[in-house]
Amino acid sequence: PNDCDTACIDLGMAADTDDDGDEILDTDDAFPLDATESIDTDADGTGNNADTDDDGDGINDNSDNCPIISNFDQADLDADGAGNVCDLDDDGDGYSDVTELANGTDPSAADFYPSSRGYLNARSWIVMGYRPEGIARVRVSRMFSDQGAVTVNYKTVDGAAGRAGENYVTKTGTLSWEDGDSTEKVIEIDLISYERGQRRDFFVELFDPSPGAELMGWKTIVYYGVYLEDEQNPEYAGFFDVLESVATFAEGSVNNTIWVERLGSTNGAVSLTYSIVGCSNYIDESTSDATEGVFTWDDGDSEPKSLSLTFLENETRVNRRLDCNFFFHLSEDSSEQAALAVAHLNNTGIEYLVYNNDFNRSVVHAAQPIMGTTESLGKVEIKLIRRGPADRPAEATTIGESCFADISFALGYAYSLRYAQLDTHYLAGEQSVNWSSGEAGTKSIFIETIDDAFSERNDLILLPTSGADFDSYNYLFVYSIDDEALYPVRDTDSDGLLDEVDIDIDGDGVFDWNDTDVDGDGLDFSNDSHPYDSQQGQDSDWDGLADNLDWAPEDPLEQFDSDNDDIGNNTDTDDDNDGVLDTA
Repeated sequence: PNDCDTACIDLGMAADTDDDGDEILDTDDAFPLDATESIDTDADGTGNNADTDDDGDGINDNSDNCPIISNFDQADLDADGAGNVCDLDDDGDGYSDVTELANGTDPSAADFYPSSRGYLNARSWIVMGYRPEGIARVRVSRMFSDQGAVTVNYKTVDGAAGRAGENYVTKTGTLSWEDGDSTEKVIEIDLISYERGQRRDFFVELFDPSPGAELMGWKTIVYYGVYLEDEQNPEYAGFFDVLESVATFAEGSVNNTIWVERLGSTNGAVSLTYSIVGCSNYIDESTSDATEGVFTWDDGDSEPKSLSLTFLENETRVNRRLDCNFFFHLSEDSSEQAALAVAHLNNTGIEYLVYNNDFNRSVVHAAQPIMGTTESLGKVEIKLIRRGPADRPAEATTIGESCFADISFALGYAYSLRYAQLDTHYLAGEQSVNWSSGEAGTKSIFIETIDDAFSERNDLILLPTSGADFDSYNYLFVYSIDDEALYPVRDTDSDGLLDEVDIDIDGDGVFDWNDTDVDGDGLDFSNDSHPYDSQQGQDSDWDGLADNLDWAPEDPLEQFDSDNDDIGNNTDTDDDNDGVLDTA
């Protein structure tokens, strides 16, 4: 007996010992007194080392494609030499049977696996809603496969300053693509009117894709309320822009459209020159619109103009998230009354990304280029996706501290981004994610953002990443929108109009839509921490308070010293120096 300690004791042997010295405890040894045998799979009394048919299925171990699990039919779907009953990936598509069952795909069909039906992608991380028209549009693409029918659900979610029923109309639904269909779908959300000058934000989320489809861009922030609609200037010709930022396309895809909108007014004829810079070797010129040209609107014309691009299937760029990126530029050609976004005024342009789909190993990257949030929401989710062959584990991806640089650049919509400094805008810490062999899908990390009381430019938080499988673009980007008032309650030029309704805040004769220094403080958008506040300009430590008002302009952790004791309020335990601790 080898499974009863009492019997062992009756034989004069100690329990939980290794009497035959084969380094297997007697309690786990089928033959505790025979050092040459320890396992008897088919319980026929003959140890596996001596047994020529370990699983007792009548097939000699030398010929059995699964010698320790009985399989009389010897079925081997993928002909890899391992029988189905012991093969972790029956159809040999690189995805384990466990993963396929969990994802709803067929573990016995090599052409039906996670991502075989394509990647569903909300193409822009931010979309600008247009209040006068009362609508916001989120465009969703199907990338890299049109095989089979797929669906994905969507819903609207409140932001920090956007509420369902107050600022927008709740919308939920399902987007569907039939077999062979890869056309772009559009989610339209109705906006509710509100007072000018206030900014609103909410989200559109994609969730529960059908089996075989995977999510890439899954969450778009809808941001609106800052357009120049000007009723003061009867010759105002409108605001021209694309109403999205860092949109994503796919290599080998067709009919990728950039829409240029005319908003706020249709007075007069307007011509704008456009150009695309970048991706010159990746655009199919024979089927794309010209990458340089002119858009023209007649007087009264409010129809959007479009530019359609087809991207070549490129096989030379391997194991990288992107094939290329390009910038779309607009420049004024005919009318000083036409308003352009700052990104066009300062020739930065609006960036677009083209995803790669050529992998010979696992690569992990952010599911969307930038995750948008609002600082007061407190927590933001970032999804990471594993792409490429899943036939081995993917190494841990570590999310660590912020990289801080004294750098800024214009993104458009009259806003500038800045890199967030560690500890002042989010809570630091490391998080790791892993994919086992054969595992697919997205995994999430969460970071906690910190709200402050300062009106400032928006934060671009960079999270460095590590791990051999992480994409060569080794940062995660979080764009945190400031939720304080955009305009101070002020009449900068003393013309009787508050800044939030004045089309020329500084009274310099240059309308704000064509002015790169709107508040007249001598700093353009790329250098002005508060571009609509003439009392604040340079903010050296990026803490939200300009140097001229900041007690410690080089220290992001201190802004004020209320009692002038040379100890900043954040460090001082008695800010007003009255002898009573602040906590009391």
